[in-house]
Amino acid sequence: MRNIFASFAVFCCLAVPASAVTVTEPPDLADGLSTASSIGTLDLGLNTITGEIRGECEDLGTGILCNSDAVDLGDTQDSLIFSIGPDELLTTVSVIGFGDHPEDATYYVAITDASLTTVLAVDYYDFNDGGSFYAGLGEGTYSVSIFGGTASEEDGFRLRYDLALTVAAVPLPATAPLLLGGLGLFAAARRRSRRKNA
Repeated sequence: MRNIFASFAVFCCLAVPASAVTVTEPPDLADGLSTASSIGTLDLGLNTITGEIRGECEDLGTGILCNSDAVDLGDTQDSLIFSIGPDELLTTVSVIGFGDHPEDATYYVAITDASLTTVLAVDYYDFNDGGSFYAGLGEGTYSVSIFGGTASEEDGFRLRYDLALTVAAVPLPATAPLLLGGLGLFAAARRRSRRKNA
């Protein structure tokens, strides 16, 4: 009986995630206006992070871009660092943006690895729009950045956004219950053998 309880305890420990998804905001590379801060730990299920970026849409000779540094207007980019442990998956990342903007303004959302050298996903949306654009981040460290895109006229912009993230536990391998059941049967058979020999 003691062996069965031990097997059950092992199964329970395997089934409970021991790690977490932590989120921090480093100083943004584009404007340097954001200071580093810890946002916290995401729970299993749906989590929402709300933020805001502001800037100026200006014609820089190659078109009107909405990521000009404008210290008086605020922060033109938000970047969040996600550290995902071995027991969790970030299954979906979606965004919705809304705010004041010039005509036809867009914003970008990008996911990269921690070194910022490998782009895993990038998409752009009209202001007052958004969508689900990535799924399936496993163990590792990643950056999610939100920044202004393009517009058809020059003006200031202000984008408020909700970043929705769904966290799930890594499922146990299908063979784990079979293995534990086999160990329990082996322990029971061994115990019965000892009784017969006694």
